[in-house]
Amino acid sequence: MAALHSSADSGRLPVGAQIAVYGVNQIAMPPDAAWRVSATTAMELRVESTGEDASPRWSIDLTSRDQKVRPTDRVRGLIVAPDGQHVIAAVADRVLALASATGSVTWEHVPPRSFGFLVVSPTSIVGDAARVFAAFDNGTIIEWSYEGRLNRLWHVPECPRLLGIGLDFLYGCDGHYLNAWRVDAAEPGKPPRVSRTRMPDRTFAISTAPNAHRVATRSLHTVDVWEASADGSALTPVSRFNIGTGLPLLALHPSGQV
Repeated sequence: MAALHSSADSGRLPVGAQIAVYGVNQIAMPPDAAWRVSATTAMELRVESTGEDASPRWSIDLTSRDQKVRPTDRVRGLIVAPDGQHVIAAVADRVLALASATGSVTWEHVPPRSFGFLVVSPTSIVGDAARVFAAFDNGTIIEWSYEGRLNRLWHVPECPRLLGIGLDFLYGCDGHYLNAWRVDAAEPGKPPRVSRTRMPDRTFAISTAPNAHRVATRSLHTVDVWEASADGSALTPVSRFNIGTGLPLLALHPSGQV
């Protein structure tokens, strides 16, 4: 099992410490945008204030101690709880929640290894007002509360590597198909898949509107916007436009209009 460096073994850096600059591959902010959390390619998770007086609050090294896990070392997703109290990260072989004020670990989930020895890694993580969803590379999707209570665990053959949570539906994409599941908070057990749509091109990013049945997908050179029917049984193309070259990043406005 991988172990995280802690403040006791110099994992967390003191405020104001000189920190090496590495590429940032994840960034997230709370609703009030008073601070931001970022993850680097060197497995450093860092929280710092925003604005003109921006200063680091804390930093922690997420490098795995287990040599068998270290080849999977990468921060694949990063979100902030709506109340700003927790930072949730999908990293290496686990989903990890940290207190945003101190960087201390409040809960974590490490899935059992496949066949007893193959490392299982999270591929994506999303959250809405009350729930966190994470997909894993063995086809598992898990739903928690922000406090770490496990609500549901189910297996899907599609093994989605991208997740998005919108109004009524959880979306998952394996790069070729976009699936939608109904995830009513009161519904027990495995949520039913309500649609499966072939993507026109290889998809590298998806983004959803939290208060609309709208999802955007990004290939290398195009963005497609889709509208889900009320029951989620069909996705209708709304628009498609070409974009220039660059990183396949995508963000849909909460209204779903931009």
